[in-house]
Parts: sequence; structure tokens; C-alpha cells
Amino acid sequence: MGMIDISSIVDVRDGGHPTIETYKELELAYVFFNERLFQNQLPPCLITLQREKRTLGYHSHGRFVNAEGEKIDELALNPSYFGVRSIKQTLSTLVHEQAHALMDVLGIQSRRGYHCKKWGNIMKNIGLYPSQTGKFGGKETGQQMSHYIIQGGLFDVACDELLSHEFKLSWFDRYPPCSPIDLDVPLPSSFLVTTVAIQPKKPPKPVCLEDDEDDEFDRTITLDLTGDLSRVNKVLGFDDDYMDDEDDSDAITTTYVAPVAELGTSKPDVLVSDIVKSEKGKVIDEDEDQIIIEVEDDGLSGISIDLLNKPTTENHSNRLKYRCSICNVQVWGKPKLKLKCGEENCKDNFLTVVE
Repeated sequence: MGMIDISSIVDVRDGGHPTIETYKELELAYVFFNERLFQNQLPPCLITLQREKRTLGYHSHGRFVNAEGEKIDELALNPSYFGVRSIKQTLSTLVHEQAHALMDVLGIQSRRGYHCKKWGNIMKNIGLYPSQTGKFGGKETGQQMSHYIIQGGLFDVACDELLSHEFKLSWFDRYPPCSPIDLDVPLPSSFLVTTVAIQPKKPPKPVCLEDDEDDEFDRTITLDLTGDLSRVNKVLGFDDDYMDDEDDSDAITTTYVAPVAELGTSKPDVLVSDIVKSEKGKVIDEDEDQIIIEVEDDGLSGISIDLLNKPTTENHSNRLKYRCSICNVQVWGKPKLKLKCGEENCKDNFLTVVE
């Protein structure tokens, strides 16, 4: 028998080779976000699917090695949750772990499993804001960390581009351990990933610019990030502690491309309502300058919830669970028993079989 021609099965999309299909999708996402968000700084890695408890994913530096001694990183995702989270949320976990990979590339040290402030700054730069709760206002550093997606941030825009090309995750675990919809156990709070919209109430104060006849183009301003960063961070949409404390004294110059309307031109027809779109969701914070909105999720993974189930367990003990409907006391016993509760307040209430 001759060797199998691997090239004949690599590009199949009919579900006949689910292993290749699944890993090609994840590899495509890794390469795409490496280009769009990390300027191709990340080296190749080996993506694995791991059902680790209490984690959506992890990054392990230099975990794999080949016969020539070449080492590569492992980037693991937990497939148990693919069906109960949106594809964008799952991909944000992939990028979360890519941010850890960038730490290694840049030589930034942090203790094992700890999400430090420098990692948080990488996340903020790409539009994923660190949060222990996955919501606005959560603690930004720690051992168990999630994040929330900044609407209109680099990740949000790049992910929409990827999804617009009919990207999908083809295979889902039928028996997720939890679900935000109708299974018994809700998604743990540390696993949440929400989307947050930051909307200005009014345009920032005008910035002095040279006259430009063509106002439809974005203008570029150069900001000197020295001294008090609070005003600059407000314009850029970052918290005051965006820069590490030890870096605040250094002169850092950045270029920020801002739409004309955001810079506050004198054109009378540029209104806040023209540049701020209304979002479905709830207001979770606001001040005199901006409103923070937790945007409603745009759906789950795309798979029908009817295809997700709890694993069925067979009763091999030939015993049933009986419960009092008044005091909720429970006992196990043989089928077809007639049991009464002995508690005084239950007045000989019959126990009923529960699943």
C-alpha cells in the first residue's frame, strides 16, 4: 500500500476530517491576529485543546520540542465552552493567551500564571481590557483573570473583519459543564467576557490644527506623554494608570490618528449624535465626559442550543431519590416506596421521587 497523499485531505471542508478542520480554523485565527494585532512578532506555536478545570485557556512557554531540539510554545483552549460562548468571546481568549506569548517575545518576566500590569498594558493596547470579573470595573491584575472587549478597539474591529470572511468554529462539545442559558450551572464569573462601549457625551475641547481644505480625512496629532497623563489618557480612552508607574517619568511620544469630529471642529453640522451610535445594553457607569455601556451579547456560538445537553447518567444502583416538598429533606430508597416525612411541621407529607 502506498503512502497517503496528505495534500488531498488538507483543504477538505465537508466535515470528513474534523481534526484537520478544527486545528486549521484555530491556526488561521492565530496567524490572522498575529498580523493584525501583534505585527507578526509572535513565533509559531502548537495549539492544543485541553479540558483544564477553572480555565478557558493557557499559554506555556517552550512546552514542546522536536528531535532537533527546537522548542515551541503551547497555546491551549478549553473546548468545553465553545458552544456556550460567542465565537468572538472564544477568539478573545485566544488573543488573551497571545498577549502572554508577546510577554516572552519582549523578555518581560512575570511569575507563573500571574497577570501583571505590563501584560495588562499589552491587552489594553489591542482593545481587551483586563478584568478579574470580565466586566467593567473589575480588578486589573491577579492570578485568575478575564477581560472585556472594548467596542471599536483593535481586537473588536479585527475580529469583525475575520468573521466577515465566514470564519467559524465547526465543532462544539455537546456536553458543556455550564451554560448561561438553560443548563444547571451558570458560567463562572471569572469566565465572563463582556463587550463595553465607551461613548463620549460631548466632543473633547478643540485642538489647534492648521487649516485643511479637505476635512473629510482623519488628522494626525502628536502627543508628548509626559507629566500628568490623565487628560491625554482621557482622549485616548485609557485609564490614568495606563503607563507603568516606573515609566511615567520617561518622555514618550505617540501618534494618534483621530477623526475630525472627535477633535472638535467648528463645522456646525458635526453633532455628537452623528459620531455616537446608540447601543443595546445597560449603562453601568458615567461621568461628565462619557458613558460606559455594557453591550448586549450578539448571540452565542451560532450553534443551536438544542444540540447542547447535559450528559445522561444511568442509575445502576436501582435506588431513587425521594424529597419532602415542604422541608426538602431527601432520602434514597428502592423504587415504589411510600415514604412520609417525620418532621412535625410537615404533617406526614409524602415524599416524592426527584431526578
